[in-house]
Amino acid sequence: MRAVNHMSLGQRLWWGARTGSIFGAMFVALAVLAFLLGGEETFEKLDTSLRGVALAYMVGGLGGGLITGALLPLTKRLVGAAFIGYVAFIPVGIMVVLVRSTRESFASGAVLTLVVALIGIPVAVNSHRRSAEDRPRQSRVANDLRDRT
Repeated sequence: MRAVNHMSLGQRLWWGARTGSIFGAMFVALAVLAFLLGGEETFEKLDTSLRGVALAYMVGGLGGGLITGALLPLTKRLVGAAFIGYVAFIPVGIMVVLVRSTRESFASGAVLTLVVALIGIPVAVNSHRRSAEDRPRQSRVANDLRDRT
């Protein structure tokens, strides 16, 4: 991925949509595996269906990816990465609530939304730390010389 500073908003949104869709597809694959191993009852116990879960993961992943792409410059700082991780998981949680079929499940879906959003923070913080370790350390002089060119 190119440096964030050199990506236009359109490029960041495209990157986010693509990345979010890939993550959504990976979770759909896990849902299909759960369906193959446990049958339709696996989803009926949760007041949903394989189709509903697949829709939630794909739309939520796309939405989360677009949010991440739009806010990508904030990932330079740990606090910004944590914020994006929180916000980017919200679309997935909302989609999970929407695909649930009963009124009682709405309350548990709201709790799930909070839990899913809170998962985003440690994931984003870990990702930020790993990317910081991969970045080369430059001296102040090297940064000043680069900025002048």
